[in-house]
Amino acid sequence: THKKLVTFHTSKSDGEPFTYTFQLNTADGNFIFRDDIGNFISLDSKNIRIEARNADGTWIDVDRKDIKMYAPDSIYMVAEKSINLKAGESINHETKQITTKADDTVNTVPLTTTTGNVKINKNLNVDMVTTTSGLSSISAPGANSRGPITGSQVDVDNLTVSGDANVSG
Repeated sequence: THKKLVTFHTSKSDGEPFTYTFQLNTADGNFIFRDDIGNFISLDSKNIRIEARNADGTWIDVDRKDIKMYAPDSIYMVAEKSINLKAGESINHETKQITTKADDTVNTVPLTTTTGNVKINKNLNVDMVTTTSGLSSISAPGANSRGPITGSQVDVDNLTVSGDANVSG
């Protein structure tokens, strides 16, 4: 190959449903394998990239130190034992809803911040030490407000707190 390019191409002359093209480009350090309906796999050694796309628009792109993937419908991951996610800085979710179904959920974090309402459909068990210093009032539906608050324990089914509260545990 004096042009450093080798191409293999099939036809549909004997009734084959698809054509295939395999092209090896040794000058640029890449190859591509594609069919005539839009599926392809490519390897680019010079740019350190592997890419696969199908005719429905699903793709995976291994581009140097990044992996990007897309599916018009869903991405499924299944393991018999575990799937582990680990990131040095952050894991970001952006969606309309996250559903977790598990026998137990354990979060080990120094701080959890929630912006928005929290709805708990069953029991909430909290094991912590509370400081009520500065808490001005507390109320529960069907009960009268109490304040100022002293002590460290309040037992109610539903709880509304107003004023400054320092809760640690």
